[in-house]
Amino acid sequence: MRAVDFGNSTGNIAGSNISFSNGQVWTKLDLPPTWSSSLGGQPAKIIQNGTTTLTLIDEFGASTTAHFTDATHLLAAGAKGVGTISQGTISWANGDIWSEALTLTGRKNSTGKTTITATPTGIAMSDGTNNFQTQITSSTTVVITVGTPGMPAGLIGTRQNGKIVWSNGVVWNNFDFNALNALFDMATSFPFP
Repeated sequence: MRAVDFGNSTGNIAGSNISFSNGQVWTKLDLPPTWSSSLGGQPAKIIQNGTTTLTLIDEFGASTTAHFTDATHLLAAGAKGVGTISQGTISWANGDIWSEALTLTGRKNSTGKTTITATPTGIAMSDGTNNFQTQITSSTTVVITVGTPGMPAGLIGTRQNGKIVWSNGVVWNNFDFNALNALFDMATSFPFP
Protein backbone atom coordinates (compact mmCIF):
# COMPACT_ATOMS: atom_id res chain seq x y z
CA MET A 1 0.00 0.00 0.00
CA ARG A 2 1.08 3.59 -0.54
CA ALA A 3 0.30 6.46 1.84
CA VAL A 4 0.41 9.52 -0.40
CA ASP A 5 -0.31 11.98 2.44
CA PHE A 6 2.22 10.25 4.68
CA GLY A 7 5.43 11.23 2.88
CA ASN A 8 4.50 8.91 -0.01
CA SER A 9 5.65 5.98 2.15
CA THR A 10 4.84 2.44 1.21
CA GLY A 11 3.50 0.04 3.79
CA ASN A 12 3.32 -3.71 4.14
CA ILE A 13 0.39 -5.26 6.01
CA ALA A 14 1.19 -8.29 8.16
CA GLY A 15 -1.33 -9.48 10.74
CA SER A 16 -2.31 -6.49 12.88
CA ASN A 17 0.64 -4.32 11.76
CA ILE A 18 1.41 -1.96 8.91
CA SER A 19 5.17 -1.40 8.53
CA PHE A 20 5.99 1.75 6.56
CA SER A 21 9.14 2.39 4.53
CA ASN A 22 9.92 5.39 6.79
CA GLY A 23 10.34 3.03 9.77
CA GLN A 24 6.99 3.65 11.46
CA VAL A 25 4.85 0.68 12.45
CA TRP A 26 1.11 1.02 13.07
CA THR A 27 -0.61 -1.67 15.13
CA LYS A 28 -4.34 -2.31 15.17
CA LEU A 29 -5.43 -2.67 18.78
CA ASP A 30 -8.04 -5.40 19.29
CA LEU A 31 -9.55 -6.18 22.66
CA PRO A 32 -11.65 -9.25 23.39
CA PRO A 33 -15.36 -8.48 23.71
CA THR A 34 -15.93 -10.44 26.94
CA TRP A 35 -14.32 -9.96 30.34
CA SER A 36 -14.88 -11.03 33.94
CA SER A 37 -14.93 -8.39 36.69
CA SER A 38 -13.10 -8.83 40.01
CA LEU A 39 -16.29 -7.51 41.62
CA GLY A 40 -18.07 -10.82 42.14
CA GLY A 41 -16.86 -12.40 38.90
CA GLN A 42 -19.66 -10.75 36.93
CA PRO A 43 -19.34 -10.40 33.14
CA ALA A 44 -18.24 -7.15 31.52
CA LYS A 45 -17.98 -6.22 27.84
CA ILE A 46 -16.03 -3.99 25.48
CA ILE A 47 -17.65 -3.11 22.18
CA GLN A 48 -15.38 -1.89 19.37
CA ASN A 49 -17.31 -0.48 16.42
CA GLY A 50 -14.47 0.60 14.15
CA THR A 51 -14.20 4.12 15.56
CA THR A 52 -11.78 5.46 18.16
CA THR A 53 -14.46 5.26 20.85
CA LEU A 54 -15.09 2.06 22.78
CA THR A 55 -18.28 1.21 24.64
CA LEU A 56 -17.79 -0.38 28.06
CA ILE A 57 -20.54 -2.33 29.78
CA ASP A 58 -19.53 -2.93 33.37
CA GLU A 59 -20.38 -5.73 35.78
CA PHE A 60 -23.62 -3.93 36.75
CA GLY A 61 -24.78 -3.44 33.15
CA ALA A 62 -23.95 0.29 33.13
CA SER A 63 -22.62 1.63 29.84
CA THR A 64 -19.94 4.28 29.34
CA THR A 65 -17.42 5.25 26.68
CA ALA A 66 -13.64 4.95 26.64
CA HIS A 67 -10.73 5.47 24.29
CA PHE A 68 -7.10 4.41 24.05
CA THR A 69 -4.58 6.96 25.33
CA ASP A 70 -1.72 4.69 24.20
CA ALA A 71 -1.28 0.99 23.40
CA THR A 72 -1.63 -0.12 27.05
CA HIS A 73 -4.03 2.43 28.58
CA LEU A 74 -7.72 3.25 28.29
CA LEU A 75 -9.49 6.32 29.64
CA ALA A 76 -13.12 5.68 30.60
CA ALA A 77 -15.63 8.53 30.82
CA GLY A 78 -17.25 6.98 33.92
CA ALA A 79 -16.08 6.03 37.40
CA LYS A 80 -13.54 3.46 36.19
CA GLY A 81 -11.07 6.18 35.15
CA VAL A 82 -7.78 5.01 33.63
CA GLY A 83 -7.41 1.32 32.79
CA THR A 84 -4.01 -0.35 32.38
CA ILE A 85 -3.93 -3.30 29.96
CA SER A 86 -1.44 -6.01 30.94
CA GLN A 87 -1.24 -9.80 30.68
CA GLY A 88 -4.90 -10.38 29.82
CA THR A 89 -6.29 -7.94 32.37
CA ILE A 90 -7.42 -4.34 32.59
CA SER A 91 -6.70 -2.80 35.99
CA TRP A 92 -9.02 0.17 36.49
CA ALA A 93 -8.25 3.20 38.67
CA ASN A 94 -11.32 2.44 40.83
CA GLY A 95 -9.75 -0.91 41.88
CA ASP A 96 -11.81 -3.19 39.62
CA ILE A 97 -9.81 -5.66 37.54
CA TRP A 98 -11.27 -7.10 34.34
CA SER A 99 -9.83 -10.44 33.22
CA GLU A 100 -9.98 -11.58 29.62
CA ALA A 101 -12.61 -14.26 29.07
CA LEU A 102 -12.60 -14.96 25.36
CA THR A 103 -14.28 -17.89 23.64
CA LEU A 104 -13.95 -18.36 19.89
CA THR A 105 -15.64 -21.02 17.80
CA GLY A 106 -14.66 -22.16 14.36
CA ARG A 107 -14.43 -25.26 12.20
CA LYS A 108 -11.93 -28.09 11.80
CA ASN A 109 -11.20 -28.63 8.11
CA SER A 110 -14.41 -26.61 7.43
CA THR A 111 -16.68 -29.19 9.10
CA GLY A 112 -16.29 -30.13 12.80
CA LYS A 113 -16.60 -27.50 15.54
CA THR A 114 -13.51 -26.06 17.25
CA THR A 115 -13.44 -24.01 20.45
CA ILE A 116 -10.76 -21.77 21.92
CA THR A 117 -11.20 -20.47 25.47
CA ALA A 118 -8.69 -17.91 26.77
CA THR A 119 -8.33 -16.54 30.29
CA PRO A 120 -5.31 -14.90 31.94
CA THR A 121 -4.28 -18.30 33.33
CA GLY A 122 -4.29 -20.28 30.08
CA ILE A 123 -5.70 -21.17 26.71
CA ALA A 124 -7.76 -24.34 26.27
CA MET A 125 -8.63 -25.66 22.83
CA SER A 126 -10.91 -28.40 21.58
CA ASP A 127 -11.67 -29.90 18.19
CA GLY A 128 -14.67 -31.88 19.44
CA THR A 129 -12.55 -34.99 20.01
CA ASN A 130 -9.35 -33.68 21.59
CA ASN A 131 -9.15 -31.22 24.50
CA PHE A 132 -5.73 -29.67 25.05
CA GLN A 133 -3.80 -26.72 26.51
CA THR A 134 -1.76 -24.31 24.43
CA GLN A 135 0.57 -21.37 24.67
CA ILE A 136 0.76 -18.56 22.14
CA THR A 137 4.44 -17.93 21.54
CA SER A 138 4.25 -15.10 18.97
CA SER A 139 1.73 -13.03 17.05
CA THR A 140 1.32 -15.92 14.59
CA THR A 141 2.25 -19.10 16.50
CA VAL A 142 0.53 -21.34 19.04
CA VAL A 143 2.09 -24.49 20.55
CA ILE A 144 0.28 -27.35 22.28
CA THR A 145 1.72 -27.71 25.79
CA VAL A 146 -0.54 -30.46 27.16
CA GLY A 147 -1.83 -32.61 24.36
CA THR A 148 -3.61 -35.81 23.41
CA PRO A 149 -2.70 -38.61 20.98
CA GLY A 150 -4.72 -36.81 18.27
CA MET A 151 -3.19 -33.37 18.99
CA PRO A 152 0.11 -34.07 20.80
CA ALA A 153 2.22 -31.70 22.87
CA GLY A 154 4.69 -29.80 20.71
CA LEU A 155 2.35 -29.56 17.71
CA ILE A 156 2.56 -26.05 16.23
CA GLY A 157 -0.27 -23.97 14.83
CA THR A 158 0.34 -20.96 12.60
CA ARG A 159 -2.19 -18.15 12.20
CA GLN A 160 -2.71 -17.45 8.50
CA ASN A 161 -5.48 -15.22 7.11
CA GLY A 162 -7.96 -15.86 9.92
CA LYS A 163 -7.14 -19.57 10.15
CA ILE A 164 -4.92 -21.73 12.35
CA VAL A 165 -2.92 -24.19 10.25
CA TRP A 166 -1.50 -27.01 12.39
CA SER A 167 1.80 -28.69 11.55
CA ASN A 168 -0.05 -32.03 11.16
CA GLY A 169 -2.05 -30.59 8.22
CA VAL A 170 -5.27 -29.88 10.12
CA VAL A 171 -6.79 -26.45 9.42
CA TRP A 172 -9.04 -24.57 11.84
CA ASN A 173 -11.07 -21.84 10.14
CA ASN A 174 -14.29 -19.78 10.21
CA PHE A 175 -13.23 -17.72 13.25
CA ASP A 176 -14.30 -14.15 13.81
CA PHE A 177 -11.23 -12.37 12.39
CA ASN A 178 -11.14 -9.59 15.01
CA ALA A 179 -11.63 -12.03 17.90
CA LEU A 180 -8.75 -14.19 16.61
CA ASN A 181 -6.58 -11.06 16.37
CA ALA A 182 -7.55 -10.12 19.93
CA LEU A 183 -6.58 -13.58 21.15
CA PHE A 184 -3.11 -13.45 19.60
CA ASP A 185 -2.56 -9.77 20.51
CA MET A 186 -3.46 -10.19 24.19
CA ALA A 187 -2.11 -13.67 24.77
CA THR A 188 1.45 -13.13 23.56
CA SER A 189 2.25 -11.37 26.83
CA PHE A 190 0.61 -13.84 29.24
CA PRO A 191 3.03 -15.43 31.74
CA PHE A 192 1.75 -18.97 31.34
CA PRO A 193 3.21 -21.61 33.63
